[in-house]
Amino acid sequence: MKLTLFAAAAALASTAAAFPIIGDSKSYAKGHDVTITCQTGGTSVSGNSIWDKTSDGCYVADYYVKTGSSGYVKPKCSSGGGGGSCSATKSNAASVDLIAEFEGFVAKVYIDATGHPTVGYGHLCTKSKCAEIGYPIPLCQANGKKLLATEMAVSSL
Repeated sequence: MKLTLFAAAAALASTAAAFPIIGDSKSYAKGHDVTITCQTGGTSVSGNSIWDKTSDGCYVADYYVKTGSSGYVKPKCSSGGGGGSCSATKSNAASVDLIAEFEGFVAKVYIDATGHPTVGYGHLCTKSKCAEIGYPIPLCQANGKKLLATEMAVSSL
């Protein structure tokens, strides 16, 4: 009986009509018309790795958009990633603290497990003695968190 109910529930779930597309603050209902501005490659969804960028800046798997083609129908996007109302929110002190706790803090430059010079909360140094960070070494935790927050802001653009 339990297996029959599970199988019935699975069958109903697999035939559900709506596939909501959810970003930070945006979702589209099935049948909603979207304007595609460009397309890019991404994670494959049911064998289709094309992603469509909508006019409001959101990326939607092409699998869910009825373009009439399994190939590109618009020019390729100049750069990947989100934007518009679907972009990541700005980091706040709580998110910086969470990542800092996970990463752990090292005040002096050290060689990480992959052989890269690293300092603070996981900053990968690009210049000799991490001169690019703009803070004195050994790094204090307050400056380490400032550096981490700056890097988080850059990565969410």
